[in-house]
Amino acid sequence: MATAREPEPDAVEWVRERWAAQDLPEAGRFAAVAAVMRAHAVIVAELDRALRPVGIGRTSYLALLTLALSKGGARPPSYLSRYLLVHQTTVTNLLDHAEKQGWVRREPHPTDRRASLAVLLPPGRAIVREATAAAAAVGFGVGDVDEATLATLTQALRGVREAVGDLPRAR
Repeated sequence: MATAREPEPDAVEWVRERWAAQDLPEAGRFAAVAAVMRAHAVIVAELDRALRPVGIGRTSYLALLTLALSKGGARPPSYLSRYLLVHQTTVTNLLDHAEKQGWVRREPHPTDRRASLAVLLPPGRAIVREATAAAAAVGFGVGDVDEATLATLTQALRGVREAVGDLPRAR
């Protein structure tokens, strides 16, 4: 006779309880950070799983998507690095791969002789569309969370981003 397994405890609540029991500072704040980090890990894993069959990694997808959303489908690599919060070397390697795939080409910057532009090509736009369809099929990693929760989450994280300097504080 099989025995019923107890459900796994919520990892964030488990941490919060033990944190508070040891009288460590700011249990609620630490639990919030743990919840964000855990959600990030789960969302990223789901998004990566969805993109794998398309043959593109998450960072490459986000870089190509950024180009697709940009005026003229072009941005300097330094912009991609700052916007995606990745090292310039990561962007260089990503663009090298994307060039080999025929997704982008590098061009001289029209107003800055020291810089170049990454320009999205039609095959790059096609892979962005295919990857976006795959990502959308899994709710971009958040599944079927309802629109009200998504709006609340986005607004709450905006407040966090303002507090840590990612955005100017709202007046």
